[in-house]
Amino acid sequence: MSGLWDRFYKSGSSTTIAQTTRGFDAARGLIESVQNDWSGPSPTAYLASKYAYVNDALARRTSCVRTGSAFAGPLLSG
Repeated sequence: MSGLWDRFYKSGSSTTIAQTTRGFDAARGLIESVQNDWSGPSPTAYLASKYAYVNDALARRTSCVRTGSAFAGPLLSG
């Protein structure tokens, strides 16, 4: 991962309640990962979701690994 981009989401009291971090290959301009962390009502952050991408030599996304509590339960179809 060559670079990071962070976005913080704050409550009315300026407390950070969520954070999104993107990792990217700066040389090719490709996103390598997106991670979403959530603090909720407690100060302890936990991983809500993370997407890790693999791109081929032609910059095509070839796979995505999903982790985190968002993917812990059964998938809903609808």
